[in-house]
Amino acid sequence: MAFICPVCFWENDVFDPGEDQPSDENRGMTLAEGRAAYRRLGAVREDLVQYARKPLPEEIP
Repeated sequence: MAFICPVCFWENDVFDPGEDQPSDENRGMTLAEGRAAYRRLGAVREDLVQYARKPLPEEIP
C-alpha cells in the first residue's frame, strides 16, 4: 500500500532506497532532491504544488 505525504506529496518507497538513491515511486528523484524541491516549491514537484499543504506543528521535524 502506497503512502503519499499530504504535506509534500512524496510517495513512500517500499524499498527505502536511502536519501541519495533514486526512488522509482518518485520518478527517479532522490529523497534529498525531494526535500530541496519542497523547500523551493512547497511540494516535491511543481505539478503537485496544488495538492500539497503547509505542515502542522507536530509534522515539523
